[in-house]
Amino acid sequence: MDLTKEQLDCHFLIKNDVLIEDSEMVLKTEAFLLEILNNNRRLKVYDQEQLLEVVFNRWLKICYKARRKMLKAPVVFFGSRLLRKYLVNHGERTLNQVFA
Repeated sequence: MDLTKEQLDCHFLIKNDVLIEDSEMVLKTEAFLLEILNNNRRLKVYDQEQLLEVVFNRWLKICYKARRKMLKAPVVFFGSRLLRKYLVNHGERTLNQVFA
């Protein structure tokens, strides 16, 4: 997967421990994570369920890092397509474990 500059920025945003101040970057990062899942579904490089676990974990990290500067972070998280994909594959029981 060749990355654009914007995707590379998303990658580094996921990797580092800097708080996120830009809500647009949060949405771009979600789109980047979804693209990773979609590419893998097509190419079948990794186990899709395991990759979803990793991607969802990174999504939690992104939303957590955005919590102080972005008042809408909980709204973005609970309205995200990544959360819906995760719940479809793992059920609400798992979400309760995440927030326990």
